[in-house]
This record gives sequence, C-alpha cells and structure tokens, in this order.
Amino acid sequence: MALRRELEFRGALVIGSVGLLVRAYNKALMAREDLDHAIDALFDESTLHLSLAFRGYVRKLINDLGKVC
Repeated sequence: MALRRELEFRGALVIGSVGLLVRAYNKALMAREDLDHAIDALFDESTLHLSLAFRGYVRKLINDLGKVC
C-alpha cells in the first residue's frame, strides 16, 4: 500500500489486480466467464486482504459492464 501511495503521489496511474482483470475483459482479451472465475479466485484464494465491502463493489462493477466477449 505504501508503494501505491508513493506512486500516486508522483502522478503515476496505479492499477491493481481487479483493474487489470476488468481492463483485459474490456479489451476482449478474456471472456466474461473467465473474468468471473478470476475475480472469485482473487477473493477466495488470494493472500491479498480484500474486504467483503470491496468484493460487493467489484461484483457491482462487473455486473454493470457491457458484454464484450
């Protein structure tokens, strides 16, 4: 988190795991089913500390995405 804050302070665009997955889906690099599976794995199997509130936010974001592939 400290690295993210420092990079943002320096004006860098920081994209996390969820952002990378959503970007890949939006660029038609992964299917919706793969996106859903990857997001579930990120929250269920990752060592990242992701809150239930963030999971709900991500699920809403993904549900609001248009169909790309």
